[in-house]
Amino acid sequence: MIAKRSKSVQIGSLTLANPVMPASGAFGPEMHEVMDFNELGALVPKSITKDPRPGNKTPRVCETSGGMINSIGIQSKGLPYYIEHVLPEYGTYRAPLISSISADSIEEFCEMSEILGSHKDVDAIELNISCPNLKGDGLAFGMDADVTYDLMKRVRKVTDVPLIAKLTPNVTSIQDIAIAAEKGGADALTVANTLLAMSIDINT
Repeated sequence: MIAKRSKSVQIGSLTLANPVMPASGAFGPEMHEVMDFNELGALVPKSITKDPRPGNKTPRVCETSGGMINSIGIQSKGLPYYIEHVLPEYGTYRAPLISSISADSIEEFCEMSEILGSHKDVDAIELNISCPNLKGDGLAFGMDADVTYDLMKRVRKVTDVPLIAKLTPNVTSIQDIAIAAEKGGADALTVANTLLAMSIDINT
């Protein structure tokens, strides 16, 4: 007989039954109609922000001959709504929940991580460091290795739950950012968020 190999994976102190999980932003509770959430390794809802945000104006998606370009913006109903309505809905499933968060400053990342890290239904936190740092000239946190290290180190001090750094691909060397995130306390990496893109009509 051939022994069954375990599909489980470890992210810090969190054990997933398998490595299959959705990408944040491409997954919502309504998808339970087409898949069994309990078969997933983890559930990763769309990134949320501390305060409500409308996201970008429509149209947000542009079809091209080679695919599509999107400019969604981080639409969010805010942290209080997420805690009151979203977490209880996902809490009914067996699969662990990874909360994905976006923030305008390191202080805001720390504040949100401390709140969510102490919630009974949150098993890990994904830090979307590919969002703009409003205190750092608007550049994404994940475009600077020193900022990435500082952010991860400070968040690590306020929570014990596993941390995942969601990197931006729009850098010269993503390896440097990945190493900085790991040194700062990241247990895993999401590689990576969406690529910058442009569509040009060569005839016009």
